[in-house]
Amino acid sequence: MDQHTEEKIKAAAAGKGEVMLVETDVPGAEVAAFRVPTSMEWQRYRTGSKGTPEQVATSAKPLVFSCCIYPEPTVFEAAVDGHPGLVETYIGELLEHAGANRAKKVHKL
Repeated sequence: MDQHTEEKIKAAAAGKGEVMLVETDVPGAEVAAFRVPTSMEWQRYRTGSKGTPEQVATSAKPLVFSCCIYPEPTVFEAAVDGHPGLVETYIGELLEHAGANRAKKVHKL
């Protein structure tokens, strides 16, 4: 990542709390930055993700788009439109970023 991109991401991340970067080889989405979803965004995703695979996919895209702070929306949308499977890549990382699957230890009693 070049210094110019890093500066743009830092500017976009200001005041957004914990931000994560996901790197791909897709033009326009080589680096994408995401903030943690709000409680309301998380609820909306979880409500929509309890159905068919199509409903899960449909609820993932709005969460990914709402939490993406870099690149700019038009650039990000073009990258995802050209490579729709990116939503699956991003949602997996975003769910973990939001706290899912972050248990340090799991014990059976």
